[in-house]
Parts: sequence; structure tokens; C-alpha cells
Amino acid sequence: MAILVRANRDADPFLRALNMKGIPWRFSGAHGLYNREEIRLLMAFLRVVADPEEGQSLYRLAASELYRVPPLDLARCSAAARRMKRSLFWIFRELETAGLEDLSGEGLATIQKLLADLEAYVRKAQELRAGEVLYHFLMESGYLKQLTAAQDVASQIAVQNIARFFEKVKRFSDIALLDRVAQFVDYQEKLLEAGEDPAVAEADVDTDAVNVLTVHKAKGLEFPVVFLVGLAADKFPSRGRRDRIELPAPLIKDRIPEGDVRLQEERRLFYVAMTRAKEELCFTSSRDSGTGKPKKVSPFVLEALDVPMPEEAAFRASPDEVIARFASPAGEGSGVLEPMAADEILTLSHFSVDDYRTCPLKYKYVHVLQVPIREHHAVIYGKALHDAVQAYFRRRMRGARMTLGELWGVFEGSWVSRGFLSREHEEQRQEAGRQTLKQFFLREEEVETVPTFVEKEFGFALGRDRVIGRWDRVDARGEEVVIIDYKSSDVRQPKEAKRRARESLQLGIYALAYRETYGQIPTRVELHFLESGLSGAVQKTAEAIEETMSESVYLGSVEGSSVHLRTRPTTSDRKPLLETVAPVPVGAAVVAL
Repeated sequence: MAILVRANRDADPFLRALNMKGIPWRFSGAHGLYNREEIRLLMAFLRVVADPEEGQSLYRLAASELYRVPPLDLARCSAAARRMKRSLFWIFRELETAGLEDLSGEGLATIQKLLADLEAYVRKAQELRAGEVLYHFLMESGYLKQLTAAQDVASQIAVQNIARFFEKVKRFSDIALLDRVAQFVDYQEKLLEAGEDPAVAEADVDTDAVNVLTVHKAKGLEFPVVFLVGLAADKFPSRGRRDRIELPAPLIKDRIPEGDVRLQEERRLFYVAMTRAKEELCFTSSRDSGTGKPKKVSPFVLEALDVPMPEEAAFRASPDEVIARFASPAGEGSGVLEPMAADEILTLSHFSVDDYRTCPLKYKYVHVLQVPIREHHAVIYGKALHDAVQAYFRRRMRGARMTLGELWGVFEGSWVSRGFLSREHEEQRQEAGRQTLKQFFLREEEVETVPTFVEKEFGFALGRDRVIGRWDRVDARGEEVVIIDYKSSDVRQPKEAKRRARESLQLGIYALAYRETYGQIPTRVELHFLESGLSGAVQKTAEAIEETMSESVYLGSVEGSSVHLRTRPTTSDRKPLLETVAPVPVGAAVVAL
């Protein structure tokens, strides 16, 4: 299907309507690249890097899907900036001074994350070219990955528009004496002032979507169904305007046609639009375009249909109808989630399950909204230890040896200076990590056991669910199979180590995964606590694995605004024992974990 409009600006209400109904579309316009939301976001980022005090761009960046500062928190910050006659950047940095220390925890964490990112990119902008800084932003923020992972037409076009914008960045790089973000922003502002606005990208023609394009762009194309819209008088045909400086007749060499040349050209264009339809052609005209002045139907429609002008061609909407235009479309924003389809695949990991069991709101922020949150020093510390242990065992599996210095080198290479309370605190944690790895190294050098698997990924189907994850380490020796997971937690009591192993849902899922993958129940599963050297072990029987299946909470997400919480029963018919709906908004039809 195709929607043909007279001019690019006429397409906007139709594109909005298609968006609200969830109908994919592709728009072929002669301009409009800089007005696309994804390009506005990139320009806002570059403007803020060039000038952090630029409040409008900082506001757009903070409100974007990449940061999602809570609306109420952001509104309070903006109001404080106006009231105190300060920049929004100053307010973000001086929340206490501005009396905003009572912002939500999410808001405080997100603002701190935004400031930390901005500081890092400002440093990069001093040494890197504008295109390199922008590339780092796209990759590190996950924005490009998010768009490329989506399967909808809008995301596909957004990626292509970003590619076109990079062409503009490259053009600047080719001619600039100094290629830096500040210079590029100044260059781009001058282009905008001069009226440059390149064409947007066009989606793949094989993609199933409604085509929205101008009549001029439709020349030479055909569609089974065509909607020719906006057919109001003074719009199609457009209102005639005299040239500001008319060319004197003696200077015109061509033969001047008789009659209204402009109207004849408009009629020919209307005929072109009509003949784009192969099977069905629909004419539409607004009775009220929102300008307050009633519109008549285009005379071309009357000519094409050979009908007289209707007596009540003009129409003015009532005040109630004008107000009703701002209401949400039917079915939008109801917050009701439809049950999961019987054949819908549900993909889970122990991280997502554990987060939801800990706190549904945590699950919402981390896995659904993916709100950037401030990194905690414990996570940085644990990951660096984990990477070092992994490298050690991978080297051993290859039959080679790793020195303590090399082990420390992997640890330090994985270290990130974020989330620590102070420089002194960070140095203390680094030294603790080195000592932990030293004790680990001495223990492992004595036993010299070669693991069967290290960081081995698994994935298996469980009915209509799919469970994914990875084992830290698996030792398989004949009939004996031991699954080991390493923890950076500081556990100093043997009883506590055993309790954690016994109650660990993660170990239960690991044992279940091994049985489903290799058809064998592991002999035991263990938690090894790196700092103390203690371990907790538990044997997983068939009954224990069935208990893991019956007690595990599984999540499913479908198109709507909630998340279903379902407990798997031990019966084979899969009828849920418990089904509730948690009021957690989701932004997509499927949540991949």
C-alpha cells in the first residue's frame, strides 16, 4: 500500500497515526534528515560535548532512551536551573546546593552516570576526531546495537540515517583544518542556517511496510492500493503564487501556453498520482485541517469522479471534537497484558530470574528499561577476579603454565576505575585482589587439576522455555562430574559457604542444564569463594533438580505494558499454578536476556 502526499510536510500526521497503531512504514522524502529523532540525539550529544552548558541539548540527552532520567526528577532540575539562573549542567553537578538531594535513587544514579560519561567524552574530544568520538558514543552507549538488533522498519531506517549522517561527518573531516567536535558542531550549525536538510534514508523495498511518499517521488512506481490524501482546495491544487520578480515576456524564448499554466501542471500531477494505483484508489480530504478555517474538497476530485460540488462541502469541528483529538487512541495505554501465546519462546538466565525474585523494580530497570546505572565497585572487583581466574584455567587447558605476574596482569588489564569511593579505596581493593589471586595461584599450583570446560556456554529447551547461561568450570573425570562457580564474596565461615551452595538457585539451574545437555546428573555442584579459599558443595539428586524446576520463577514478556510472573508446576500439562501481572512497563514485544 502507498500513501501519496502533495508535499513532504503533509506526511507528518499520517506517519504519527501509523506509529500509534503500530503499522510499519517507510517514508521517501526529499529532505528531513536533521529532523529525525536519531539524528537529533546525535547532534545533542555533540553539542553537549562541545559545550556542556548548552542546556537544551543536555536536556534532550538526559531525557533520551539512552539515559531516561525520571521525568519528575528532570523537570525539577530544569525548574531549578531557571529559578537560579544557572545552567542545567551546573544543577546536575551541584544537586545538594540546588536543594535537589532528595531526587529518586534512580534519578541520582542516572545523572551521575550521565556526568561521568560526559566527562569521559569531553576528554576524548580533545584528542580524537569528531567522527571517532561519535562512534565511541554509539558503541559504548549500546544505541547502535539496540537499533541493529531490532527487526522493525523504523529501526532499520534509523541505522541508515545514522550512516548518512556519518557521511556528513566524513565530508567535514576531509575539508577541516582541525577535525574536532567543537569545530564540527560550528560547521553543522552554519549548514542548518543555510537551509541544508538532506533526504532521509529509505527502507529496503522488500520490507513489508506502508509506503509514504510525495506524488513527485511516486513517478514511475505502481502499488496495488493507493491512498491519495490531503485533497482539499488550496492544497491540491496548491494555491498559486506570483513570482516575486516576473520575467518579461520578450525575454521568454519558449512558446507561452494559453490558460492557467500552473493549474494545468497541477492537474497533470494529480493524474500521475491516480495512475499509480493498480487495483484500488482512495481519495481522502480533511473536513477540518485544524486551522480554524473550513476546507472544501479539491476540484480535481470532483472532476475525476464527475460529481457536482456537494452542498455542505465545508465543515467546522465542534469544540468537543477539537478537544477529543488529543485523547489517546483506542486500546493505547490500557496497561493490560495479554496472556503469553502457547507457542511463544521464553528465554531466561539465572541472572534475570534472580533479579526478579530479589525485586521486580530492579528487574524492570536492569533488563526491561536498561537504565544506565552507576557501576558498583564490587562488580568491577568481581569481574576483574573472574577474568583472571578464567585466563588461568584456559592456559592450563592448553597445557601451558601461567606465572603469578601474568595472572596479576590479566587482573589489572580487566580493572576499570569506576564506582569506587575514593582513590585510596580503589587502591585498597586492587591490593586485596592481588592477594586473593596469589592465594588462588598457590592453591591451584598444588592440585594441578585440568578443567574439562571453562566458561562453557549452555542453552536448552524446557517446554516452551529456553534457558541459557554458562558454567565457570566443569571437571568431568569418568562418572564423576563437578560443576564449580567462583565467587568474589568474602565468606569466612564453612557453614555459611555450605548454606549458600545449598540455597543457590544458580547451582540448581547449572545442574539442570548439565542433565538436559549431557543426559547425566552432576556428582556435585560447588561454590568457591576466592577471598577466603572456602568452598561449599552440594549433591544434586533427581528430586532436587525437579524441585528446582517447580520452584523457579519464569518470566515472559509480550506486547503490552506488563510482565507476567509464572511458576512452573511439576505436572506435564504446564498449566500455571500461579499467574499474576506485575505493573512493570515494557518497551518491546520480547525481552531477550
